[in-house]
Amino acid sequence: MQDDRDGVGGFLKAAEAGLDAGVFGCYRIDDADGAAIGTIGFYGPPDSDGHVVIGYGLVPGSRGRGLATEAVEGLTGFCRSHGDVTVIVADTEKDNLASQRVLVKNGFEFEREDDRFFYYRLDVTSS
Repeated sequence: MQDDRDGVGGFLKAAEAGLDAGVFGCYRIDDADGAAIGTIGFYGPPDSDGHVVIGYGLVPGSRGRGLATEAVEGLTGFCRSHGDVTVIVADTEKDNLASQRVLVKNGFEFEREDDRFFYYRLDVTSS
């Protein structure tokens, strides 16, 4: 998907500029057979307040089976165990109901909106 290519492109540009995101990079989502079906990851390491921004996406044929929910759950678990992360932030286009459900299922709370997006956050310092 174009969003996946954009995310990986940004990650590669940062790496070429000498910026190392370390574990806060971009990851491939595979199906049970090992085929790439999407990506999930961070827009960079935690900021000075411990906030990270995540993004994710699946190819259309893999949607609707709980795979994005599972992937976000895994990334959330990683953030909970990483001492530098306090809050995870994500956004969805207003018409992307499936992505909004993924975030809500993972405990994210609606924070605000603008003309195009809904913004969500999850405090990972409490269980």
